[in-house]
Amino acid sequence: MDAEAVARVCFYLRQAGMQAHHFGRLGEAEQQFLLMRSESEKLGPENIWRAQSMYQLGQVYRDQGRFFEALQFHQEALALYEKLFPPDVTQVQEVLCSLVRIMCMLGQGDSARTHVRRALRVGLKEAARRHPSFLPALLALGLWHQTQGRQHRAERWLRRCLVRSERALGPWHLFTADCCLHLAEVCRNLCHFEDAERFLRRQLAIREHVWGPQVSPSLATSLNILADIYEDQGRFAEAQAHLQRALNILEATAPENLNVAQVLKRLAILCRKCEGNDTQAEHFLRRALGVAEKLPIPDHSLIASILLNLSQVLEGRDDLEAERCWQRCVTAHERLLDADHPAVLPFLSEQIKRHEEQGEFDEAKRLLERSLAIARLGFGPESLELGYQLYDLGLFFLKQGEFEEAGEPLEKALTLVEKHLGPMHAEVGVVVGMLAGQCYGQGDFDRAERLFQRAFGDQGGNPRPVPCQAQGHREELRRLAS
Repeated sequence: MDAEAVARVCFYLRQAGMQAHHFGRLGEAEQQFLLMRSESEKLGPENIWRAQSMYQLGQVYRDQGRFFEALQFHQEALALYEKLFPPDVTQVQEVLCSLVRIMCMLGQGDSARTHVRRALRVGLKEAARRHPSFLPALLALGLWHQTQGRQHRAERWLRRCLVRSERALGPWHLFTADCCLHLAEVCRNLCHFEDAERFLRRQLAIREHVWGPQVSPSLATSLNILADIYEDQGRFAEAQAHLQRALNILEATAPENLNVAQVLKRLAILCRKCEGNDTQAEHFLRRALGVAEKLPIPDHSLIASILLNLSQVLEGRDDLEAERCWQRCVTAHERLLDADHPAVLPFLSEQIKRHEEQGEFDEAKRLLERSLAIARLGFGPESLELGYQLYDLGLFFLKQGEFEEAGEPLEKALTLVEKHLGPMHAEVGVVVGMLAGQCYGQGDFDRAERLFQRAFGDQGGNPRPVPCQAQGHREELRRLAS
C-alpha cells in the first residue's frame, strides 16, 4: 500500500474515532485510534498521522480516567509534534493544553508550569485573531491556578474562558461543558455552593444533550463533585448516594484507575462522619489503598491521604497497625512536607495532634501558624478553610488555658464559618460552643450562657443538628468550660 493510501485509511479511522469519542463511545473510539496508530507506523516512526493517533488516544484515556496512560501518550504526541512543526503552531498548543489538564488532574501542577507558559504564548497570538483555538490555553491557566491553591485567580480565568467559549463555540458545546465542570470545582472550593451546583447541573445537561443518557467515567466525575457540594452543605445522605453511584459507574467502566481510589476514600470519610461506622470505613480505605498502590505511577499524595485516614480509623482499635500506617504516611508524604500547598493541610493537622499528645506544644503552635498561612495564601482571607484553621488555633489556646489569646481566632473563625455555612449549620454550633468556653474561662458568664444556648439549640429551644465529628467537640467544650 502506497503512502497516499495509508494516509487515506488513517484519515477515515481518525474521523470514525473522533465521532465515537464525541458521542461518548469511548471503547469504540479507542479501537479506532489504535488501528490508526498501527496503520500510521507503515509510514515510519515520525509522521503526522502517528502523532495524531497518540494525541487522540491520550484524550480517550483521559476521559476513561486512565490518567497515567493519558499522560504517557500526550508526552509522546508532544515530542512528535515538536519534531514535525515549529514550536508556536496551534497543533503544538493544543497538545500542551491537554497535557497541562492531565498533569493538573494528577496533582503535578509544579511540573505543568513550563507547559502553561508555552501554551499561553501561542494562545495569545490566536486570541488576537479572536480564534477559538486560544480557549484551551485559558482553561489550562485556570486549572493550573486551581491546582496551586489560587482559587480566586482560577475562578477569574475560568469564567472568562466560559464566556468566550459560549461566544465562539456555542452554549451546548462540550468545551463549554468542560468550563462549567471546572468552574463548579472552583466555586465549591470557595464555598459558593449555589453557583457550584448550577454550573455542575449545566455541565450534566450539556453532556446529556450531546451524548445522551450514557454511563461513562466523565459522569462519575460530575457525580463526585456534586457529592462534594452536598457534603459541604451538610447533606450527607445525598452526598453518600452520589458517591456510591459514581463508584458503581467507575467499577463497571474503569475499575483500576485513580478515580476509584479517590471515591472509595471519600466514602470512607462519609461513613465515619455520618454513621460513625469505622468498620465500613476501614473496608473502603483498604480497597482504596489496594487500587492506589497498583497504579502504574503511584500518586504519593493520594496514598498518604488514604494511609492518614486509615491510621485515624484504626486508632484505639489496633494501635500497632495505626502507627504502622502513620509511618507509611510520613514516607509517602515526604514530597509534600516542605511545600506550602493546601494539599499538605490534613497531614499537618495530624502532625499537630501528635505533637500535642507528646507535650511538644511549641512545635504544635508553629505548625498551626504554618497551616494558617497556607490556608490564607491558598484559599484567601475570607475563605471557609481559613475559618477552620483559625478555629484550630483558638482550640489550641483553650487547651493551654490561654483564654485571652483564644478569643481573637475564635471570633474570626465564627465570622468566616457562619458567612459560608449559615447561622444554623452544625459546624457553626461547634465554633460557637468553643467561644462559649473561652468566655467562661475569662469570667464572662452571661455571654458564655447565651453562646451555650445558641451552640446546642436553635432560637426555639430545639436541639441543633450536630454531625458525628461535632459530637466529640461538644464533650470537649463542656469539659473546657467546666
